[in-house]
Amino acid sequence: MGFQAIDDSSSELSENMKAVNKELRAFNKFYEELDGLVVIKIDNLDWVYQWREQPEQLLREAKKPAMTPDEVRDFVDRFMPAYKTYLKGLYADPKDSTSPLATVPRLLFSISSEREPLAKPVEFNFSSEALQH
Repeated sequence: MGFQAIDDSSSELSENMKAVNKELRAFNKFYEELDGLVVIKIDNLDWVYQWREQPEQLLREAKKPAMTPDEVRDFVDRFMPAYKTYLKGLYADPKDSTSPLATVPRLLFSISSEREPLAKPVEFNFSSEALQH
């Protein structure tokens, strides 16, 4: 949730992502219904591999069914094209967007590789004083 279709002629849109991009346009009707959006920003996409591997390692240690490290990499690799294509837009200041999601109140905060907050969240589109503090 939160990814927005980009211009079909964008150099950031690979041939493989065109079908996904088309389907994302249907999400606009859902975005119009949102009261708010919380975005967790990370600085390094490689952390996703690490985070997915951690529970699998715990499962292996507990002698339960789990993915191998290679299977984890293969699994996460399937999501990377979308992350690489759409995270920039999700992390960007919504004032630069014309999407219905651009007007939704948004709280964006960055986390470390240890999943700890790095700074005070950034707020977008909060119009009420009560919501700002």
